[in-house]
Amino acid sequence: MKSGDRLAGPLRFDLGRVVVEGGALEQWQYEVTGGGRIWYAIDDERRVLYALAAAAGRRQPSNWRANVGGGC
Repeated sequence: MKSGDRLAGPLRFDLGRVVVEGGALEQWQYEVTGGGRIWYAIDDERRVLYALAAAAGRRQPSNWRANVGGGC
């Protein structure tokens, strides 16, 4: 995730895609100060950013995928 000064990047493997409103989107993560994280997906066609989850630590909230329509 953090390579040099890089604070954001796409996730890999089974976390790399998420279904939002019926479409499979690439999932990204942004590191906020203090180790917090924001998980988000970008729909380029609709020009929409979906904020999926936020947490104070490195781990994702346990029920976050259920709130956006499941995984891929």
